[in-house]
Amino acid sequence: MDRGRFQINKARLVRRAYKFLRSPRVLGLIVVLCAAGSTLGYYWIYRTNTNPPPTTHPTSRYFESLSSFEGARALQDSFLQNVRENIKTADTKADLYFILKRYVYNGGNIYEIYDYIESHPELAFLKEAESVYPYIFELIRSRRVSHAYSDNGMYAYLAYLEAAERSGYADIATIGTAASQYAKMAYYKTYIRREQREGRLLTYPRYTEKAVEADVLASQNFLAKAGQSVSRLVRDGIINTAENNPLSIINGTEAYGSALRYLSALGISISPVVSAREAYAFSAAYAYRTIPQLYLSVSLSNASTLLISRPTSASELRNAIYPFLTAGKPEQTGIVGIVIRARLQNTTARFRDFDVASKRNIVAIANIVPEFKNWLLINGWLENDFK
Repeated sequence: MDRGRFQINKARLVRRAYKFLRSPRVLGLIVVLCAAGSTLGYYWIYRTNTNPPPTTHPTSRYFESLSSFEGARALQDSFLQNVRENIKTADTKADLYFILKRYVYNGGNIYEIYDYIESHPELAFLKEAESVYPYIFELIRSRRVSHAYSDNGMYAYLAYLEAAERSGYADIATIGTAASQYAKMAYYKTYIRREQREGRLLTYPRYTEKAVEADVLASQNFLAKAGQSVSRLVRDGIINTAENNPLSIINGTEAYGSALRYLSALGISISPVVSAREAYAFSAAYAYRTIPQLYLSVSLSNASTLLISRPTSASELRNAIYPFLTAGKPEQTGIVGIVIRARLQNTTARFRDFDVASKRNIVAIANIVPEFKNWLLINGWLENDFK
């Protein structure tokens, strides 16, 4: 073969190879393979660079809204102004998500959300929540729902998430959280039912099989609604921050993975658009890249939900919790502070035991991953705390 002909054929082969790699199927395969390996990849990154890159995304107002009433009020005012001006951006949807998420952080006081919505006629579209659980909202109107965590308060919170979805104000975090929380409620009720059959927790409500099935169905419904967005993010690698802001992307994909794990623990067989492992790998990787403050939170959620998955190997659990092992003796703030202070928890509320940062979960992970137990001991835990 003469040299000129070889050069022509070589150029043709390069063009064909480029066209092949650009094809949708091959790109999709590459994304899937990357997603499957991204968890271990990011553990390696974290091991070689323990200082995550700084982020310029203005997330502080969201964190402040969860930790203080003043921060919550500022976010409420911002959302209300956007509604008045008919602004429905990704940040507007994130505002509402965090306004509603206050229920989880304010001790379970549903009246903070209820009174805010009732006092502003512009937010009447959120009153659609009352049609989801009419009986519960009748109790709320007459102030007969507890100001602390309760089943009624939780389902009112879930109803508000559904109202946000119905009105077009829901992002991937809102929909994913609804899927995850319903699945968690189904898992919790199943646990209580099992304990009661064995003569324990007899003072707890008598949950019916029908109630469990309703939660499972609701979770599956929201998983289906989140499917397209999750697939575009995780499988296709299409990240559109005009549709979902970075915080919502992290929370939404993490919640999607969480929902799958709770349903799997219940023996529910579904065909998700991505696996729980893929969802968590993406969420952790994206958190590390955009909002490092959430990287450890996603890692802890991954590890905690792995505890209820069967089968789960010790190595897989260690990989999930690994970012904590590289943290050394860090400042006791954020999720690190919550984990370290979990040793002081003394609660008899079984639902709280299912929190990702509950003492029950922390001890369970430490009993399987000795390195994590050593990290806890370095940071103030005592041997008696693990009993």
